[in-house]
Amino acid sequence: MPFALPRRFAPRTRSLVDEETDGPRNAQETDQPTRDMPLLQFETTLSLSDEEKTAFADHVTDLYTTEMATTAGHVAVSIRDRETADLHLGRAVDGPLLFLDAEIRRGRSFDRKRAFALATMEYVGETFNVPDENMKVVFTEHPGETMMGVDRVGGEWGENGDKE
Repeated sequence: MPFALPRRFAPRTRSLVDEETDGPRNAQETDQPTRDMPLLQFETTLSLSDEEKTAFADHVTDLYTTEMATTAGHVAVSIRDRETADLHLGRAVDGPLLFLDAEIRRGRSFDRKRAFALATMEYVGETFNVPDENMKVVFTEHPGETMMGVDRVGGEWGENGDKE
Protein backbone atom coordinates (compact mmCIF):
# COMPACT_ATOMS: atom_id res chain seq x y z
CA MET A 1 0.00 0.00 0.00
CA PRO A 2 1.46 3.42 -0.95
CA PHE A 3 2.41 5.83 1.81
CA ALA A 4 0.00 8.76 2.23
CA LEU A 5 0.49 11.87 4.30
CA PRO A 6 -2.16 12.61 6.90
CA ARG A 7 -4.51 15.32 5.61
CA ARG A 8 -3.02 18.04 7.83
CA PHE A 9 0.40 17.43 6.23
CA ALA A 10 -0.80 17.07 2.64
CA PRO A 11 0.60 19.66 0.25
CA ARG A 12 -1.60 22.59 -0.69
CA THR A 13 -3.11 22.25 -4.13
CA ARG A 14 -4.24 25.84 -4.62
CA SER A 15 -2.63 27.50 -7.62
CA LEU A 16 -0.09 30.20 -6.82
CA VAL A 17 -0.46 31.97 -10.14
CA ASP A 18 -4.20 32.10 -10.78
CA GLU A 19 -4.93 35.76 -10.09
CA GLU A 20 -8.67 35.36 -10.71
CA THR A 21 -9.03 33.06 -7.70
CA ASP A 22 -5.99 33.75 -5.54
CA GLY A 23 -5.28 37.43 -6.10
CA PRO A 24 -1.76 38.81 -6.37
CA ARG A 25 0.85 36.62 -4.71
CA ASN A 26 4.05 38.65 -4.64
CA ALA A 27 5.76 42.01 -4.94
CA GLN A 28 5.71 42.32 -8.70
CA GLU A 29 1.93 42.12 -8.55
CA THR A 30 1.49 44.65 -5.70
CA ASP A 31 4.48 47.05 -5.99
CA GLN A 32 5.39 46.23 -2.37
CA PRO A 33 8.90 45.04 -1.39
CA THR A 34 9.07 41.51 -0.06
CA ARG A 35 11.08 39.60 2.53
CA ASP A 36 11.37 36.15 1.03
CA MET A 37 14.63 35.01 2.67
CA PRO A 38 16.26 33.40 -0.38
CA LEU A 39 19.31 31.17 -0.21
CA LEU A 40 21.35 31.37 -3.42
CA GLN A 41 23.79 28.44 -3.49
CA PHE A 42 26.50 28.45 -6.15
CA GLU A 43 28.75 25.52 -6.96
CA THR A 44 31.56 26.18 -9.39
CA THR A 45 34.86 24.97 -10.75
CA LEU A 46 36.05 28.59 -10.89
CA SER A 47 38.90 29.41 -8.51
CA LEU A 48 37.80 32.68 -6.95
CA SER A 49 39.74 34.72 -4.40
CA ASP A 50 38.03 35.92 -1.23
CA GLU A 51 37.70 39.39 -2.78
CA GLU A 52 36.16 37.94 -5.95
CA LYS A 53 33.70 35.89 -3.90
CA THR A 54 32.64 38.96 -1.94
CA ALA A 55 32.19 40.99 -5.12
CA PHE A 56 30.32 38.08 -6.72
CA ALA A 57 27.95 37.75 -3.74
CA ASP A 58 27.34 41.52 -3.69
CA HIS A 59 26.60 41.63 -7.41
CA VAL A 60 24.29 38.59 -7.36
CA THR A 61 22.45 40.07 -4.37
CA ASP A 62 21.94 43.29 -6.35
CA LEU A 63 20.63 41.29 -9.31
CA TYR A 64 18.25 39.36 -7.05
CA THR A 65 16.88 42.47 -5.33
CA THR A 66 16.34 44.18 -8.67
CA GLU A 67 14.71 41.28 -10.50
CA MET A 68 12.64 40.06 -7.52
CA ALA A 69 11.65 43.53 -6.19
CA THR A 70 12.97 42.92 -2.68
CA THR A 71 15.54 44.20 -0.22
CA ALA A 72 19.06 42.84 0.36
CA GLY A 73 19.15 42.31 4.12
CA HIS A 74 17.76 38.78 4.02
CA VAL A 75 19.45 37.45 0.85
CA ALA A 76 21.92 34.66 1.68
CA VAL A 77 24.60 33.61 -0.81
CA SER A 78 26.95 30.63 -0.59
CA ILE A 79 29.77 29.93 -3.04
CA ARG A 80 31.35 26.48 -3.05
CA ASP A 81 34.55 25.78 -4.94
CA ARG A 82 34.56 22.35 -6.55
CA GLU A 83 37.13 20.28 -8.37
CA THR A 84 36.54 19.66 -12.08
CA ALA A 85 35.55 16.04 -11.38
CA ASP A 86 32.91 17.15 -8.83
CA LEU A 87 30.51 18.82 -11.29
CA HIS A 88 29.10 17.39 -14.49
CA LEU A 89 26.68 18.71 -17.10
CA GLY A 90 25.87 16.71 -20.21
CA ARG A 91 25.99 19.65 -22.61
CA ALA A 92 29.15 21.20 -21.11
CA VAL A 93 32.04 22.35 -23.26
CA ASP A 94 35.62 23.05 -22.19
CA GLY A 95 35.75 25.68 -19.49
CA PRO A 96 34.57 26.26 -15.93
CA LEU A 97 31.13 25.16 -14.69
CA LEU A 98 28.70 27.07 -12.48
CA PHE A 99 25.43 25.84 -11.01
CA LEU A 100 22.95 27.88 -8.98
CA ASP A 101 20.35 26.34 -6.69
CA ALA A 102 18.06 29.23 -5.76
CA GLU A 103 15.96 28.35 -2.71
CA ILE A 104 13.15 30.92 -2.73
CA ARG A 105 9.68 31.49 -1.32
CA ARG A 106 7.01 30.11 -3.62
CA GLY A 107 4.87 32.43 -5.68
CA ARG A 108 7.35 34.30 -7.87
CA SER A 109 6.33 34.60 -11.49
CA PHE A 110 8.16 32.66 -14.20
CA ASP A 111 9.18 35.98 -15.78
CA ARG A 112 10.84 37.19 -12.54
CA LYS A 113 12.71 33.92 -12.07
CA ARG A 114 13.80 33.80 -15.72
CA ALA A 115 14.99 37.42 -15.63
CA PHE A 116 17.09 36.75 -12.53
CA ALA A 117 18.52 33.52 -13.99
CA LEU A 118 19.45 35.20 -17.27
CA ALA A 119 20.98 38.26 -15.56
CA THR A 120 23.04 36.02 -13.30
CA MET A 121 24.27 33.84 -16.17
CA GLU A 122 25.09 36.91 -18.27
CA TYR A 123 27.13 38.38 -15.41
CA VAL A 124 29.00 35.10 -14.78
CA GLY A 125 29.65 34.54 -18.48
CA GLU A 126 30.97 38.04 -19.10
CA THR A 127 32.92 38.43 -15.86
CA PHE A 128 34.42 34.95 -15.48
CA ASN A 129 34.32 33.60 -19.06
CA VAL A 130 32.02 30.70 -18.21
CA PRO A 131 30.48 29.34 -21.43
CA ASP A 132 26.66 29.50 -21.64
CA GLU A 133 26.55 25.72 -22.04
CA ASN A 134 28.32 25.31 -18.68
CA MET A 135 25.78 27.13 -16.50
CA LYS A 136 22.56 25.88 -14.94
CA VAL A 137 20.03 27.53 -12.62
CA VAL A 138 17.42 25.60 -10.64
CA PHE A 139 14.73 27.22 -8.50
CA THR A 140 13.35 25.36 -5.52
CA GLU A 141 10.27 27.01 -4.03
CA HIS A 142 9.23 26.69 -0.41
CA PRO A 143 6.23 27.74 1.69
CA GLY A 144 7.05 30.97 3.50
CA GLU A 145 6.97 29.41 6.96
CA THR A 146 9.88 27.11 6.06
CA MET A 147 12.20 30.08 5.49
CA MET A 148 13.48 31.33 8.85
CA GLY A 149 15.90 33.65 10.52
CA VAL A 150 16.52 34.09 14.24
CA ASP A 151 14.23 37.11 14.32
CA ARG A 152 11.50 36.04 11.89
CA VAL A 153 9.65 33.32 10.04
CA GLY A 154 8.50 33.97 6.50
CA GLY A 155 4.78 34.02 5.76
CA GLU A 156 2.52 33.29 2.84
CA TRP A 157 1.13 35.84 0.45
CA GLY A 158 -2.46 36.81 1.22
CA GLU A 159 -5.29 37.70 -1.15
CA ASN A 160 -3.91 41.24 -1.60
CA GLY A 161 -0.26 40.23 -1.87
CA ASP A 162 0.37 40.97 1.82
CA LYS A 163 1.89 38.52 4.26
CA GLU A 164 -0.79 36.63 6.17
